[in-house]
Amino acid sequence: MKKLACFILCYEITKGMKSFGPKGLLKSKKSKELINCQIANIIDKNIDIFVIVGFGNDRIKKKIDYKNINVINNDLYDIANQGYAMELILSNYDSSKYDGCIIINNGILFNNIVKEIIVDNINLSKIFYVKKKNTDKKTNFHIGCSVNDSYIEHMFFNLTDNVWNEIVYLDTKTVDIYKNLYNKTMRNMFLFELINKTIELGVKYEPIRLKSNYVVKIINSKDSEKIKEKI
Repeated sequence: MKKLACFILCYEITKGMKSFGPKGLLKSKKSKELINCQIANIIDKNIDIFVIVGFGNDRIKKKIDYKNINVINNDLYDIANQGYAMELILSNYDSSKYDGCIIINNGILFNNIVKEIIVDNINLSKIFYVKKKNTDKKTNFHIGCSVNDSYIEHMFFNLTDNVWNEIVYLDTKTVDIYKNLYNKTMRNMFLFELINKTIELGVKYEPIRLKSNYVVKIINSKDSEKIKEKI
């Protein structure tokens, strides 16, 4: 097996936090920054980690505790959407070096995601989700997945009780499809919209249901008590 590439999106200006700085600088109870907690849950000899920064990029770079982390600057963070982040991912993904890539949205903390990918089939793209209970009003994920027995059929805002964790794994063949599909008019699209386009082209995404305590979304400073080095 070749290596995997993992891209952490850490470039956004979080609503209500502009004076504080990037969300990735929020600290756990052990005074470990969110970005370092994310890296700690990924780091593996078979994974190259890329952090895409934008807002407060210099501050994030100074706080990363780990060596050999690739930092990519998103110079359009304040005018473009996740589509431009995908453009940066595609330009930094080397299909001769990697078997696939993991994309993790800003502020997502998780456990066992890498294990789920490596233990399972790395040659099949995957969407990670949790089952949302009708009574669970605290779920902070908002993109729903239409799931059949084997594949993700589509993704929409608040579609079903199957809630996307904002983590996606793309096998290298799927990355090539994104490269052939992508153009600069897509810079303002959301990541789930790009995923839907590839589904329409025939890409199969395996649905991976996670336990609700395996992943949490940090929205703003009020969620700082949720940050743990391992969840």
